[in-house]
Amino acid sequence: MYDKREELRPFFNELANSAGDGQLVPVKIAQQNAKLHVFDGSFLKTRTIVEGITEGDQPEQVVVYVPSLDRDAKGSLLMELEKAGVLYLQPALKQFARLVLRKRFTDVALDEMLKSDSLTYADLARMAQDESVGEGASLLKSVFGGSDTLAILTTWISDVEKDSELDAKGALGELRSAALARLGVTLPNEGTNARMRSIAARYVLANEFRSDLEDQGKHGPAATLLKNIPEPSTSDQQKAVREVAKRLRERHPTTYAPLADGIEAELGLSAEAVDGRHLGAIDTFRFEEAAVVSACFDLVAGEKFSEASSLLAVREESFWVNLDVGRKTVWAVCRLMVDLGLVAASACETIAKSNGNPSNATSQPPATDGICSIMPRGAWKGFWRPSRTRSTSAPLRRYARSMRTPYAG
Repeated sequence: MYDKREELRPFFNELANSAGDGQLVPVKIAQQNAKLHVFDGSFLKTRTIVEGITEGDQPEQVVVYVPSLDRDAKGSLLMELEKAGVLYLQPALKQFARLVLRKRFTDVALDEMLKSDSLTYADLARMAQDESVGEGASLLKSVFGGSDTLAILTTWISDVEKDSELDAKGALGELRSAALARLGVTLPNEGTNARMRSIAARYVLANEFRSDLEDQGKHGPAATLLKNIPEPSTSDQQKAVREVAKRLRERHPTTYAPLADGIEAELGLSAEAVDGRHLGAIDTFRFEEAAVVSACFDLVAGEKFSEASSLLAVREESFWVNLDVGRKTVWAVCRLMVDLGLVAASACETIAKSNGNPSNATSQPPATDGICSIMPRGAWKGFWRPSRTRSTSAPLRRYARSMRTPYAG
């Protein structure tokens, strides 16, 4: 391990019991016996000492600590040892501390505890040992049984079960701080649990929906309806918003549906507010599914089958489609129409390549898959003839228009 800043020097001094540099010292790390060598200025000395216990058929476990220097990637005298074992470059001391302290504190509390750049290994070691450090920071953990801040916020938005305990333990202040730090939403100091939950839920779902709009949708009526909802100020907050919304759908589906429906109605969002082709891949609100499938039928009616197929592919695993068997049927019909349209378009292209001689195109089917594969031999001649006055997909267009019904959920 190379440690130019010597951040872990106190740790290795403790491990070696201050035995001094340049020696091989027996140590125990995570219940495993090993030898520790602390570099004392001579790479040749280090190499000679360490090779003495690693050159056999069964080398001993050894840790080499090199303080105050960077590794020479091209000319390191310890290259063979580095290649044979595991090489650690400059350690991220605060990351190590965060992994240990997360067992007791929330992410928000850790952000506050670790914000100083002057913290040393000794400071962090005391934090890990002192049960009284950050005592108030563990309130949310004591209520929700974990230190994952996003999991805490997700559970709180979806469930009122912990409200009385949050009030009793005085944890609402920490909850506000967590929401502000991780999501970027400011919750009122005097707000009740119910009011703060409503604000947070609207903020999360509205911003997930807004972030998923394509460029055309971001300048349309839907964006105007969201103008009074503040946006996250950092990319990390935006990622956290999307993660909380995703967890709400995955872990609390029965709560999510009425929650999203209520926010959709409150904001005045509908299929008329945004073209289904301008929506992204995330289905925050119920109306999005209806808008997308309506756009698909429009594309089918316009014989744009490839575009319709691409739009379907992005949304076929929609939360709202999986929630309602009736909507699954609508999507299945749309998929069949798109597939049939693609085959029909391919057949038309083959016929067009016959140079205007129908007998060339109808003597044999144009391919051995698709429609042709399910037709009896010889039946192709009477199945399809080129027409100069009528689109070959007219039946599809008529059916597509008949299927564009609003969501009945």
